[in-house]
Amino acid sequence: MVGLAEWTDEKEILFPEMTALIIGLLIIDKRVWNVKRWQIILLMTLGAAVGICIVRYSPLPYVVNLCAAFAFAGASLLISRATLIPLISACVLPVLLHTESIVYPIAVFSMSVSVVLVQIILPPLMVTFVEMVNSKAGFKNRPTQVFLFLTTVATLGTVLQIVGHHHLHLPESIVTLTIAAILFLIFEWTGKYFAPSGALAFIPMLLPQEGLAWLPLEASIGVALFITIAMVVFQKCYKWNRAQLIFCATPTLLREYMNRKKREKQIE
Repeated sequence: MVGLAEWTDEKEILFPEMTALIIGLLIIDKRVWNVKRWQIILLMTLGAAVGICIVRYSPLPYVVNLCAAFAFAGASLLISRATLIPLISACVLPVLLHTESIVYPIAVFSMSVSVVLVQIILPPLMVTFVEMVNSKAGFKNRPTQVFLFLTTVATLGTVLQIVGHHHLHLPESIVTLTIAAILFLIFEWTGKYFAPSGALAFIPMLLPQEGLAWLPLEASIGVALFITIAMVVFQKCYKWNRAQLIFCATPTLLREYMNRKKREKQIE
């Protein structure tokens, strides 16, 4: 995707949320997105097309256009009864970036088809950030880990894009492969695969150099806000006891380290 965008000089081909789709559909062994294969292609392509149509033809203010794109994505999910949350990104992203090229929905369609075709070989593997508001989700008990995960990958993508591409002038395809390699090393090290982190890691590829360094801070503030809303409004964490709050606030790796030390002391 990045190599093709670089070769054709068409930034519209870049779609970071495709990384989340790949991780969620092809790697993670849990089914969270309730969506059929044909719906993935239809909804993602339709969302991308509506996004560029809003940019091209809507005379409304920018903020209203953003709300309209978000509302369309939400309505599509409700009508289709699917939970394909990356559809929101497909629809809102062109409005955010003022993308109006027909190349964008064509690229989203092509990549969606490719992922679905590969998935027919592999079992359905899906997960997304909706786990934070799903009472049965594993990540609901790890808000600190989710925050650290997303903040880390945002910083990773930003640093490698600034240093690798803008300063060392490496091809973006090389930078992308480096980000992907480090991302999966983090997945293996933590033992957790979190699909939205893949998309966030590649967001820096779409942003101009000016202000790019602020992305990790902006991402961390946004992540903290959404996690707080999810935990307070949906999970009602204010009703939890002290032990459960401490458990959720402690990163998984630190928790495992403390448990290991405790077991070692018991053996001694």
